[in-house]
Amino acid sequence: MVVGLGIDVLDVPRMDEELRRTPASPSSSSLRGNHLLRQPALPAQHYAVRFAAKEAVFKALGVDAGAAPRWRDVEVVLTPGGGREVALHGTLKELAERRGVRRMHLSLSHTRALAMAGVILES
Repeated sequence: MVVGLGIDVLDVPRMDEELRRTPASPSSSSLRGNHLLRQPALPAQHYAVRFAAKEAVFKALGVDAGAAPRWRDVEVVLTPGGGREVALHGTLKELAERRGVRRMHLSLSHTRALAMAGVILES
């Protein structure tokens, strides 16, 4: 049974601007997944789609801005088969468990201009 659905779209040029302004390197940002071993060829697309995934997870779990979710509690990880999936940590993992989430489905897509992520939570 579906217990949550979240979708987010992000402007890739906006992420590019943010990456250029931020003094810390993208590899040290909270958007980094544990699978990233080298700098991506197109960093703005890479980080924008992961940022969208985190937002989609927050929406699917019904986390509002007042709850102050931790960005590092949501991670997009590489699967052994080369796909991507969501890993939750800390309070978001606990919240998902309380809501009966047993499976998370993740879909990522991007163009030069837009990054999109969709998340379906199943019990």
